[in-house]
Amino acid sequence: MAFLVASRRDGYAYRRLPFFTNLELSLGPHPSDEVVWYLAETLYSIRLQATYFTSLDLSYANRLLSPHLPLAFVIASLTTLKRIFLEGFGRNCGSMIRRMQSALLDVKLFREGKNCREGIEFPLLHPDNDPILLLQPFHLTLQSFRTDLPIHALHGLRYLNMTTLNLGNIEKPAVSIYVAAFPNLLRLAISFRTTDVLHPSGESDNRRLSIAQQVQYDTWRSLDKVEGELDDLYMLGLTCPVNEVEIVGIFMPYPFSCSPEDTAQAHMIRELMMCARPRRVVLSFVGTAWLVDTWNFEFLCEETALQSLESLEFRVIVGEPHEDAEHMEDFLTCVDIVLSSLGPARFSLTLDWSQAEPQMDVESGLLVTPWDELRDLALDEHVSCFLRSSRQASEMHLVGPDGWRRDVVHYSMAPRSSGSEIPVASASSEGASLAGASA
Repeated sequence: MAFLVASRRDGYAYRRLPFFTNLELSLGPHPSDEVVWYLAETLYSIRLQATYFTSLDLSYANRLLSPHLPLAFVIASLTTLKRIFLEGFGRNCGSMIRRMQSALLDVKLFREGKNCREGIEFPLLHPDNDPILLLQPFHLTLQSFRTDLPIHALHGLRYLNMTTLNLGNIEKPAVSIYVAAFPNLLRLAISFRTTDVLHPSGESDNRRLSIAQQVQYDTWRSLDKVEGELDDLYMLGLTCPVNEVEIVGIFMPYPFSCSPEDTAQAHMIRELMMCARPRRVVLSFVGTAWLVDTWNFEFLCEETALQSLESLEFRVIVGEPHEDAEHMEDFLTCVDIVLSSLGPARFSLTLDWSQAEPQMDVESGLLVTPWDELRDLALDEHVSCFLRSSRQASEMHLVGPDGWRRDVVHYSMAPRSSGSEIPVASASSEGASLAGASA
């Protein structure tokens, strides 16, 4: 924004306007009309001079694009945009998109986002505001679309160049409809707004219906990547091969018992892997408890669909730092044993402590941060152990509060015979000192 202000009165900044390429702007939920007018005038100057201006990212977009202000008209008149991200989507955003003259390649429409946490009024009271219908003028150019808005109108629409799709608010699986609308899709991330009810056997009515529809109609020949929560991917019921499967939000139900409901996660993962036949797998856990549990640990060790993968990655979101720290050594031991059973070519483990909240120490009455636990983790030692089971490389990433991180990677330099030593090359980096971070 400082550059835009300077461009109005500084000759050097003004001369640089033709080379202006992107704008990311968050003015908060209640910008003054004067500021929005000023922004519209500046964007009009960009429209006249900046032929390389291709990317626009607006937070609280619905307020900025109010019909009594000129900003929506100016943005709609731009012809060079390739990428537009709108957070705080509402009716005003939909009205602007209908008038846009740019040939868009990448669109993101969210009611909330990283800079916009307040829910905007429900924008889809009229069927014409369905985002898929709004984007129909770009059906020949659009390559990537991400949204958390409800989508209803897919029948009869075709986006032939769409390769990346992230849908965060879908009513129910209808793979045959998605295949017809996005026949050349490569990457899919999906989340349903309805939950599925599993039968005691772990079966799902929605999954069975989805699989039957794919058999009757069609499915994709293959996908490069599919991402989502376990329940959603299971309910989706894809039958085509998928090179990479990423399952997020795997958690340990509490209290846990060996009932069919509590062991259903292992069943769902097995079914997913058997259908997708992936070469790369990412499993994201909430806490360490899931893998340490005997039932899940044995399942991973014995799952043939996970053996000899090209790449296996575990990500752990540490929410209760001291509770997870107490089980960390057990967790890392389990990881080592799982790797020895699965033997992936490459393995990566990320321990993400960035969301961990300080906790009250019962004895001292003081707030305790997870720095001690972070200090005590011997990353090089663990990565070296992992490399004995992974054929090419092992890596471990430690993410702490305030942007601190440490990364350790070990590479196997040559093939090894049974019982021989492992030739190793290693690399490590650290984002900040623990001492400085905890001072």
